[in-house]
Amino acid sequence: MKKILCTIAFLTIYFFPSTNELISREAKKKIFHGRVICVNSDNIEIKRGKIELILYFTENTRYIKMDKTEGSKGIIEICQEVKAYYIKEKKKNMLVKIVILKNSDCF
Repeated sequence: MKKILCTIAFLTIYFFPSTNELISREAKKKIFHGRVICVNSDNIEIKRGKIELILYFTENTRYIKMDKTEGSKGIIEICQEVKAYYIKEKKKNMLVKIVILKNSDCF
C-alpha cells in the first residue's frame, strides 16, 4: 500500500508543474470580437457594447483579410468588425492576430 501511495505522490508532483504551465499558457491567450473605433501607429482600439479594449501591435502581429489571406497593418480601418487574438504581457494587451470579419460601413 505504501508503494502505491508513494507512486501516486511522485506522479502528482512530477506532472503537476508541467500541467500547471500548460494551463497558464492557454489562459494567456484571449479573443475579443468587436468594432474598430481607433487605429494609431502603435495600437488599435476595439469596442463591443460598453467594453473598449486597447491592443498594441508587435513585429509578429498577423493581419488576416476577409478572404483569409495575410495582409499588413494598412488593411485595418475604422468601423470594421474584427476578431482579435491577444495576450497580456507586462500589463499591456499585445495583439497576436487580427482577422477582418466585415468591411467598414462608416461613411
